[in-house]
Amino acid sequence: MPIISSIVSSIVNIFTKILPFLFAYKAGKNSAEKKELEDAIEKTGRQIKLNRILIVWLMMLSLASCGSVGVGKTYCSWVKPILISDNDQLTGGTARRILAHNETWNKFCN
Repeated sequence: MPIISSIVSSIVNIFTKILPFLFAYKAGKNSAEKKELEDAIEKTGRQIKLNRILIVWLMMLSLASCGSVGVGKTYCSWVKPILISDNDQLTGGTARRILAHNETWNKFCN
């Protein structure tokens, strides 16, 4: 999945930027560098949280797209042939589409 690989690569890039600050913090560098480190860590935390939300949202979206028509429902239980009346004015294309639909229904459901 390209989305997951891009998220992983962005996290790796973030940590490669933070590691020098971590070493500076451990070495007891000045407070300006410590502040920069704290800001980078806070920004990374926000980015990771947004990435998690994005992943959960994408998972929910992909699961929702796999939903069925309804429990126990099949194509023939909710699809019916299209009926036309004498007053309907159909174009040739519409008539062909209705005929194709009704023939399909007749083949599989009747």
